[in-house]
Amino acid sequence: MWRNKTLVALCVGELLLMVGAGFLSPILPGFVEELGVSPAMIGTMVGLAITAYGITRAVIDIPAGRIARLWGRRPLLILGCSLVTISAVFLSFFGLSLVATIFGYFFIPETKQKHSC
Repeated sequence: MWRNKTLVALCVGELLLMVGAGFLSPILPGFVEELGVSPAMIGTMVGLAITAYGITRAVIDIPAGRIARLWGRRPLLILGCSLVTISAVFLSFFGLSLVATIFGYFFIPETKQKHSC
């Protein structure tokens, strides 16, 4: 029935990634609001977060394609799956507290003023 199982596996993986991003979108404004962002800036910060994902993906996809052509697809797929697994385990132990701290410190001006000596 399925002639190209690798293509099906890649499509299912991509579908799961996009579904995960879709689950994040509705709760992201509440998360940003909890970081102390003013209501006027919530939309901007959510937009920056979503745009950063898209830009990062676009910047990484082209070199990844060239590396896949040089090394072969299988080593790059194994490396990618390994990196996703490591990051998922890391986030499961530390939760979003580290991400929230970094995001809040670098992207929310009020946070810098509160913590300055």
